[in-house]
Amino acid sequence: MGVKMTMTTRCSVSLQREQLRMVIIVVVLVLWLVLAQVHGAATPVDALLGRI
Repeated sequence: MGVKMTMTTRCSVSLQREQLRMVIIVVVLVLWLVLAQVHGAATPVDALLGRI
């Protein structure tokens, strides 16, 4: 029983890390899109190339 609970806990922690990583990626993409719109770029790629 103790081993089973440990494995479940490890899976839960692993899933939480995956979800956190996905949330961070989505937030970064949304911010990138919003900043591109604010700077008047046609596409986010134009905004990125404009900064280089």
